[in-house]
Order: sequence, then structure tokens, then C-alpha cells
Amino acid sequence: MASPGPAAPSGLRVEHLRAPLGLGERRPRLSWRLPSGVAGQHAYRVRLGSGADSGWVTSDRSVLVGWPFAPLGSRERVTWQVRVRTDQGESAWSPPAEFETGLLGAADWTASWIRPAETAGPAAPRRPAYELRGVITLAKPVASARLYATAHGIYETFLGGRRVGDLELTPGFTQYDKRLQVQAYDVTGMLAEGPNEFTARLSDGWFRGQIGITRAADQWGDRTAFLAQLHVQHPDGTTTIAGTDASWHSRPSHITAADLIEGQSEDHRRRASTAGWQPVTPASIGCETLVWSPSPPVRRVEEIQARTLTRTSPAGSGSATSGPREPSSLSSTARLSTATVTSRPTTSAPRCRSCRIRSRLAWSTT
Repeated sequence: MASPGPAAPSGLRVEHLRAPLGLGERRPRLSWRLPSGVAGQHAYRVRLGSGADSGWVTSDRSVLVGWPFAPLGSRERVTWQVRVRTDQGESAWSPPAEFETGLLGAADWTASWIRPAETAGPAAPRRPAYELRGVITLAKPVASARLYATAHGIYETFLGGRRVGDLELTPGFTQYDKRLQVQAYDVTGMLAEGPNEFTARLSDGWFRGQIGITRAADQWGDRTAFLAQLHVQHPDGTTTIAGTDASWHSRPSHITAADLIEGQSEDHRRRASTAGWQPVTPASIGCETLVWSPSPPVRRVEEIQARTLTRTSPAGSGSATSGPREPSSLSSTARLSTATVTSRPTTSAPRCRSCRIRSRLAWSTT
């Protein structure tokens, strides 16, 4: 009786990522871990959910293996598996893994770049974050939906008032005139038939905020901009594509100043206002430099609650325990005029030996 072969490969990755959404490669590289206990790989075989099969390929490589099939197209969803031939025989097929390509060419973009309506105001670091708002109307039910977005600045997106995804400081630092990362989000459960409010917050970030030891501003331009496109699949197989365009409106947000070095100021009384919306300004930026985000994203992994609040307003002084607040990551710290809160990690929280992180948060006490 022949002895059974080794267990299946595991840890399947595409361009070092696990199940990426919005991949920007037409011929992505594949990686996997060999079964435990084998001395080495002699050959591998890859198959796709579509039925494509590479057949046995003689190779000891299992990291960044070249794509063995035809180049992929935009927004193509791929399921793949691998098995290997080792000194212990042929393995079983690995569990299936998935990934999905994004918008791979400039021609895939039909949305337009937009800028917030902005009058002459304070220079960096006292510029506000802006709200941008549009309405996406869907005539049919939603089967699946993807959002692709990027910005000149730092952005956060919301559908129906709910934050999209958990990525922070998007689209990330880059050389804006050469390449600009695009993020992809699965927003299937955030859209419905009928009108859908789509909003974004946009701040200076690295694009025109203070950066570097000299705190220089406007390094890449003096106007922020935002680009977003939704692809919605319907149960009948049709697709609706919508995004930013000249119909959108903007206004300064409750974040009255946002800068990665100087911090963030907020006036929460502005949240209740429905006034101040003005038409956005179209921007002729183009999509030729758009690329996918090749690295794992920045995410919030822990929020440290403030332990005390020290009042500094003329109305009085004292201290009180702060409560929960809505997190915002359009800058690295937050500051308001009436109170300063210093967050200190508890004894169980990790500490940085080379620096101290001071988070300043505040709100109106009137």
C-alpha cells in the first residue's frame, strides 16, 4: 500500500498579500508555504476556478512564482489553488484562495476629479478639512459593489453616513507627479436601490500640508482634489458605474484645521448645520499615474481613551473623565480651543522607548 503524500500547501499569497482587492497587476506573482515536514519542492501545479490549469511545472520556487496564465483584465475576480510535488510525493490541492483586480487602465475611469469650493483662507497648517457630497441613484437592487478612490490629500469616504472600510491616511505618501495609489473597497452591504448619499472628507495630508524638518507646505500643489468611482453589479447581470463629477457639492467640515504635524481642531457645533454647500470645481488631473496600493494598509489597531480632561477655558478649570468620541484620522493629533486631553497608555499597553505620543483632543463645553 502506497504511503499518502504530504499535506496541502498553505498560506497562499498574491504579490505578498492575502486575498487582495483592487490588485493592479495583469500577471501577478504567486506564493505559498510548503507542507510541513517536506525537504523541498520539485514541481508545482496551479489551477483557477475558471478551469485553467498550468499542468506540472518543474521548479523548486514557491515565492513570487510567475503568473502561468493569460494576462488578467480589470475587475476580474480569480479563485486559485496550488499543489506541489516533493520528496514525499504529490500533495493534495490547497484550499482555494481569491483575489480581485482593480481598474488597470486610465480608460477604465469615467468619474472626474473634483476640488472643494475654496476661497482665500488660512495657510497651512490652519486649513480646514472639506466635506464633499454627491448622490448616487440606483434603479435596481444591488448584487455586489466596489468603490475605487484616491485623492490629492488625505481622504475618508462615507456611504449613507457610514464610514467605508478601516483604512487610515489614504491614499498614503507618494511622489504625486509620478504615481498615485488607488484603494478598493467592497461596499456591497452599504448601497441599496434608490438614492444613496456619498460623502467624503478631504484634508491637506502630505500633498499640501506641512512635511519634513522644515515644515514646508504646498510641496505638490496648492489645491486638494478627490476622485471616486463606484461599480455596482445588479442581479440581472447589468452594471451601474457612477462617481465624482460636477454635480457634487462641498463645504468646510467641522474639522476646522487638519495638519499631519500641527494637529487637528474641531468644532462639533458645525455638525448640525445643513448650510454652506457650494458646487465643486472640476479638475483636469487625469488618471494616467494611478496605480494600486502594493503594501498592507495602515489601520487603527487600538484607541487609547483619555484618562483626564483639563479645562483651560475662561469659564473655569478642573478635571473630568472623558467619554468616547468619534475617531478621525485626517491628521495625527487633534486639538480644540476649550480643552486639552493627554492620552497616556495603561501599564498593559506597549510603550515606545524612543518617543512619546501625545494625543490632544477637545470639544466645546458650551
